[in-house]
Amino acid sequence: MALVPIDQDLNLFAKQDAIVSQWHSPKLHPLAKKIAIALAQYCAWHGRPAIINSIYRSDDGIHEAWRALDVRCRSSLTDIENNTDAFQEDELIRRKINERFVYGIGGDGRQRDTIPPLNHKAAQKKQSVTAPHFHLQVSPTAPRGGGGGAR
Repeated sequence: MALVPIDQDLNLFAKQDAIVSQWHSPKLHPLAKKIAIALAQYCAWHGRPAIINSIYRSDDGIHEAWRALDVRCRSSLTDIENNTDAFQEDELIRRKINERFVYGIGGDGRQRDTIPPLNHKAAQKKQSVTAPHFHLQVSPTAPRGGGGGAR
């Protein structure tokens, strides 16, 4: 399947045409878009494209609310299995995003991550997942205007 360009200067692509339309939708939380762009920049610095697998899904609360994106910057699980440094590299990217963007406080009173911890083994078990991916999320209390959430 050929990737669909969203922004070739950013090395940002979509898995399919529908995702490009969702990317340009005013429903997509602007902070989610800003975080995805930052992730694409980090992936590009590591020589990889950022590929959006999912934005809107009607069966998932945070995706249904247009406040989450699934983005991969590896082409397959083989990239992880054949590269012992790959997990550490992905974890570095995840930490950089979490340092730069604040998700907020969860219902339990604890700070939540904008990108939850990576679990490549869980990705391997899911039949629908073709590659490890980052789950970007924006708090329901994040403002839609301005740069809210950025440090």
